Amino acid sequence: MAIPEPQLREAAWALFWKALREEAPEVLEDLKGLLPLCRKAGPALEALGVWGWRSLERAAGTVKAFSGAPLHALPERYGAVAGEAGQALLRLQGGLLAWAGRWGLAGPEEPLDMGLQALRLWAVDDTLPFGAFFVGEPFDKAGPVLDIPPFDPLAEGWGEFEDRARERFEAWLRAYREWARLRTERPELEKHARWLARRLKGESYAAIADALAPLQGEDAVRRGVVRLGKLLGLSV
Repeated sequence: MAIPEPQLREAAWALFWKALREEAPEVLEDLKGLLPLCRKAGPALEALGVWGWRSLERAAGTVKAFSGAPLHALPERYGAVAGEAGQALLRLQGGLLAWAGRWGLAGPEEPLDMGLQALRLWAVDDTLPFGAFFVGEPFDKAGPVLDIPPFDPLAEGWGEFEDRARERFEAWLRAYREWARLRTERPELEKHARWLARRLKGESYAAIADALAPLQGEDAVRRGVVRLGKLLGLSV
């Protein structure tokens, strides 16, 4: 039974972000250039509860609606929306769209969403690696990592710890099963993600083949990149 496309797409994006961090870090350094703007927009982002791209789009509409309104006419928590922070929010929205366009990531929502989430966390700690905000089980080369914080008898009872540990274990087991299934049914995805990351930063198919797939050749790289790009909704 084939992996459902929404699940396959989600896994492909996760592999692609990992590949982008390792094969094309300049894409993420360019994203980091929006960090000063994100910090300036911070009060408006907080006031409007912005963490993802869709909420940023809604917030931009609110900023435009409040533009030019006198501060005394606004709810207290929206004061920042009518000021410089609100205008910075609008420029941040445009900056993310421009960043996605520069690197061939325009079209799907995922790059905009991931880019904004990265900036929000970098605004707090710019040493965090890209991807530190992923929700779900962390991965290493052997698959999902089982991470259960140790039992502290001074902070919780054994029953609470057991429930928490069992929940973590079952989530890990589900993630590991899906990881194993993906590796079995679509083992090429990780390799194609690396090819796509290099392609988006401007490398030719021939150069990618020489560096990462000398035995497969340029045509195989092209087919792999196009296939993965189609799955992700990217034009490559």
